[in-house]
Amino acid sequence: MATYTVHAGHAKDGNSYSGAAGYCKESVEDRLIKDAVVKYLRAAGHTVQDCTVDQGQSQSGIITEIKKKINSCTGATANISIHLNASRKASVDGKIKGVECEVYSNTGQTSEMANRICKKIGALGFTNRGVKERTDLGVLKGITNGGVNILVECFFCDDEDDYKFYQKIRPNAIGQAIAEGILNQNIKPQTGWIEQSEKWYFYYEGQPMTSSWIHDARGNWSYLTADGTAVMSGWQEIDCKWYYFDSNCYMQASEWIEYKGKWYYLQDDGSMATDCYIKSKDKDIYYWVNTDGVWMPEWNTSKPNTSKYRVLRG
Repeated sequence: MATYTVHAGHAKDGNSYSGAAGYCKESVEDRLIKDAVVKYLRAAGHTVQDCTVDQGQSQSGIITEIKKKINSCTGATANISIHLNASRKASVDGKIKGVECEVYSNTGQTSEMANRICKKIGALGFTNRGVKERTDLGVLKGITNGGVNILVECFFCDDEDDYKFYQKIRPNAIGQAIAEGILNQNIKPQTGWIEQSEKWYFYYEGQPMTSSWIHDARGNWSYLTADGTAVMSGWQEIDCKWYYFDSNCYMQASEWIEYKGKWYYLQDDGSMATDCYIKSKDKDIYYWVNTDGVWMPEWNTSKPNTSKYRVLRG
């Protein structure tokens, strides 16, 4: 198996020299894409060194530190630098500017791999702008570990068409395309959970699921929002009902929960109970929850008005 280095360009968001920005930030999205590339290369059995540098005193200083990390990985097959492109901010015009790869010399194995990467990302729906020679880029010069060096400009962060399309396919798809281009082989579309930047997503055959309920073999239910993120550690309104999810993204049900000093009851289907009585499991007492779902202890009773209000079994 081979060894690869992969890094996200520029400093981390919030620091100086953090790259381009438009409809999204390069320093945020390139790290998500980089993580996906690393994941897929490692899943294929290869060794991958993440050479990302998060801060520095200058842009050239950051590049120098990146190259130190790269050069320490002797015998690498390829060194991949992940970036987003930018030119001038453009609103929707129906034209996706797309992907390009930049290399020091567009020859041999470097050219072959760079063209494969462009074609793979182009196959997702981005315009393939091809491979360009850039002898002025510091990250493409002075690499001595034996690998080919490719800078991938995944899409234009200041083009609204590019950004909207990127939102649909998400970083995982681009990361997979880059890994497939590097390895010159198809990677089976993934079905399962993926963590990115401390958020969880569920993919079905390589595509992110959105606005959907899913459950595992143990009967645990999770909800994926419109942007694909799983609800975690808090409340979520879904179809005019409120649900509570724990830190594992699992919906809670058939239990009382305390939230910010107030108590709520979650029904068998997980939805928050409102305007009803909850029968105690072991006492002859009925607890009242109001319109906001909050338990009102002063209204506890042993004789609920069942002709007017619902009674749930707690």
